[in-house]
Amino acid sequence: MKKYISISFIAVLFVFISNLTVFPKTGDSKIIRCRIININTETIEVKKGRTEHTFYLTEDTNYIAKDGSEADRSIIEICQYVSVYYKTEGQKKILNKIVIIKESDCIKK
Repeated sequence: MKKYISISFIAVLFVFISNLTVFPKTGDSKIIRCRIININTETIEVKKGRTEHTFYLTEDTNYIAKDGSEADRSIIEICQYVSVYYKTEGQKKILNKIVIIKESDCIKK
């Protein structure tokens, strides 16, 4: 009897953990480190490995320079390595904060 209770408990625990990782709640904040590949007025596209992500900009998006100071959108350039803090709303990834890790290596100044 104890064996069946243990197996049942493990099965329920597995289903619970699987639901947390496969189906995250909408609005949960996430972070990825990636490289910027495209910038336009409403979105920033980045690449991490072989996967490309599109993040939507808002008025509340914070831009943090490499030295840690707050900046405006003009510091964002193609080929920069960044940490992107975002949340998911429906199918959109809304950019909360973007932190520059490494300056662009494909744009000469």
